[in-house]
Amino acid sequence: MSFEKRKTRIGTVTSDKMDKTVDVQVEWRRAHYKYGKAMKRRSQLKAHDELNDCRLGDLVKVMETRPLSKTKRWRVVEILTRGDIAEIQPEDINIDDSETMIIPIQTTSEQPLGEGASEDVDPNAEQAFKAAESDSEAEEATESTDSEPEPEETTESADSEPEPEETTESADSEPEPEETTESAGSEEDSKAKN
Repeated sequence: MSFEKRKTRIGTVTSDKMDKTVDVQVEWRRAHYKYGKAMKRRSQLKAHDELNDCRLGDLVKVMETRPLSKTKRWRVVEILTRGDIAEIQPEDINIDDSETMIIPIQTTSEQPLGEGASEDVDPNAEQAFKAAESDSEAEEATESTDSEPEPEETTESADSEPEPEETTESADSEPEPEETTESAGSEEDSKAKN
């Protein structure tokens, strides 16, 4: 087979982890058989890379060749452009959630009125914002009281009279007479039946 009749394709390297072999993705277009719309199609090719020169993301030109292995039928002719793949992948970076920064967002009520700022601020939004601030201040206050208990100050004036305490019935009080009469009446009924 002459070199002029061999097929050549241009594709992107998707894997270079094998020794002297790269995985190349070739994208081509074909018209739909019924509707005629151009459809993208992709093929994965295994290509021989003798020098292990190809890297992930490279644009390469491959040429058809004799079978070199079970799936390898192509070889890399040249590297057209190098891929712009980052050296450090996101999986390689270990970031804890505690290390992430929280950036506060400036709301319209916090922005100073100046050039380009409008005075038309929704009053409900301002009330909601103030309510949220007061809630957060109240939470901080309760946290501080939980951690450091302060003595309660009682301010009673000399003019005010202490409130009378409610009296509760104690267990020493005598039972009500109704209960005794009922029990006596039930004894009489039982004697009469006998």
